[in-house]
Amino acid sequence: MTQAVCLPNPPPPEEENAALTQSEPGKEQQDDWEETTAEMMMEGLDLEDEEDENHPKRSPAERKRLRNLQKKPGWYRRVSRWVGKGTKKRLRKLWPRYGIEPPRWQVEMDIPALFEPGREVRTVVVDVGFGDGATLVTKALELQDTMPEVGLVGCEWHSASVGGALTRMNERGVENVRVLRGDFLHHLRAGWFAPGALDEVCLFFPDPWPKTEDYERRVINVVSVGHLTGCVQGGGYLHVATDVREYAAWVGRVMEGVGDDWEACAVPESSVLFQSPDQEEVEDGPHYHHSEEEVEGIYGLLPVRPRWRPLTRYETRGIQELGHSIYDLCFRRRRPDGPGGE
Repeated sequence: MTQAVCLPNPPPPEEENAALTQSEPGKEQQDDWEETTAEMMMEGLDLEDEEDENHPKRSPAERKRLRNLQKKPGWYRRVSRWVGKGTKKRLRKLWPRYGIEPPRWQVEMDIPALFEPGREVRTVVVDVGFGDGATLVTKALELQDTMPEVGLVGCEWHSASVGGALTRMNERGVENVRVLRGDFLHHLRAGWFAPGALDEVCLFFPDPWPKTEDYERRVINVVSVGHLTGCVQGGGYLHVATDVREYAAWVGRVMEGVGDDWEACAVPESSVLFQSPDQEEVEDGPHYHHSEEEVEGIYGLLPVRPRWRPLTRYETRGIQELGHSIYDLCFRRRRPDGPGGE
């Protein structure tokens, strides 16, 4: 809103707007949150593909392929980038506290240093696609006092969801969560996670990208698992939950194909999430799997719903209103041979 200015002869609107722009440099860029360079970086769109002796420049064809992956379909970009005035305000206010400013291309993050001074983070859990943040905040509050050495990193591409999650964290006093905005696949390609930096990765109800031409966009694919293998330390875990049987079978096939690095794990006893107290007492029963045929041939599928995983709003609606079956899978990173290995 333009403030009233007492002048004998008010200038024309064009001159007044120009004067305001000159007196408040950068305000237009601040209002257009989604157009700023910081926003582009948080979305995971690398503005520079750096070239050095360790990371040679990609071929034009490879660069074009990766750019097409990052651009996403038109509907995806429209939904992910739309933010209202309230969300912009929350992002500006709370992002400096909870947000992670991504480093340059192929520069590794020091994740423990991202948390408040005095909190010695030794275990890092990544939640990919946390949505409105309700599940992430619930688990964070549970671990904040009982396991202060655990730090959570949430990754989300949807702007409005990020704003809502930051509000939840601020209102509930969460201190053990940091947020990285954008496409998790890009974060992996960008080399921001150091080797062995992650202890557990949670992927709850991701977009299944059902079209064949979009399979490469799925969070779990042959290429992304290769990156995860380097980022997740030996003995770490990958937790996956979905209500799409085809996607569950896809994840099982991909993980079975990298059996030298990963193994199916029915009881993740050393998992931070497994050790934490139950959040929801959900009975295993007909709502989980409707028939034995649904669960046949899926590698890594858990026989029951893990009680340590908070019930999400999406999952509740799928079970109660739509009659969906839920598929939970768990995989453990094999320890490399050598000192300390198996």
